Amino acid sequence: MIDPDMLQGPFRSHDGIAAGLTSRQLNGPRFRLVAKDVHVAEGVDLDLPTRCAAFQLAVGGPLVFSHFTAAELYGVPIERDSKVHLSVRAAIEPRMRGLVAHRVLDLGDIWTVRGLPTTSPGRTFVDLASKLDLVSLVGAGDVLARRSSLAEIDRAIGLAPGRRGIRLAREARTLINPASKSVMETRTRLILVFAGLPPLDVNRPAIGRDGRSFAEPDLGRHDVRVAVEIEGGHHQNDPRQWEHDIGRDGRYRDNGWLLIKVTKYDVFERPAWIVEQVTTALRSRGLRW
Repeated sequence: MIDPDMLQGPFRSHDGIAAGLTSRQLNGPRFRLVAKDVHVAEGVDLDLPTRCAAFQLAVGGPLVFSHFTAAELYGVPIERDSKVHLSVRAAIEPRMRGLVAHRVLDLGDIWTVRGLPTTSPGRTFVDLASKLDLVSLVGAGDVLARRSSLAEIDRAIGLAPGRRGIRLAREARTLINPASKSVMETRTRLILVFAGLPPLDVNRPAIGRDGRSFAEPDLGRHDVRVAVEIEGGHHQNDPRQWEHDIGRDGRYRDNGWLLIKVTKYDVFERPAWIVEQVTTALRSRGLRW
């Protein structure tokens, strides 16, 4: 009798045979080969943790999931890589379809994420520095700093003085703000930073005339009461969100704030418009730089 629990995830071929399966069954329609000598039952979802667990069995030995795979496990909003990335201490990196193995001298601090050994947030940030552009790396850093701390990012940078991409990592570190809650917030903030505008607070509560918080602008200058809100698709498609936004916009107006609403289209297609709108609003309130 085969243990049902074994069929809930990846298992080695010889473990399946020891449990009573035949080679013909393993190679039949009930099972899928997902890594070298590692199978899963047909009904098992081949999500990222499952594929990682399969390669963990196939590779064996000390390893840590890294680079794009670590980023996805941490929830970093970057373009996904369909292959699983892991780092190993080995003379020759393992080669398998669907796997990218990185040979390293030190696995570094290992975190457990979704049950898997994963490079620390700081090490993940440094690894990504050789793969991403500046804006994407800052967005990754915002998320990874929220998962750990800026000190953890700084520590990882300090331990990698000669690593490929370390200059970009240092530059991106100066722009990270873990208060940012979305990639669109990060991109909007960077558009304004690169344009030379004075810094805006990120997700800091706005205090009304009655001394109470009435909104939490994505970006804002509280000293001159200017707010920037990034409107995602759900702001228009969700009736409740739409009603909430109408009330929020009214509260900005009633408390003497200028509100600039930015969409994904503005961020990618007309960033100069964002700069112009924010610049005009800040200067209309007497801010000079």
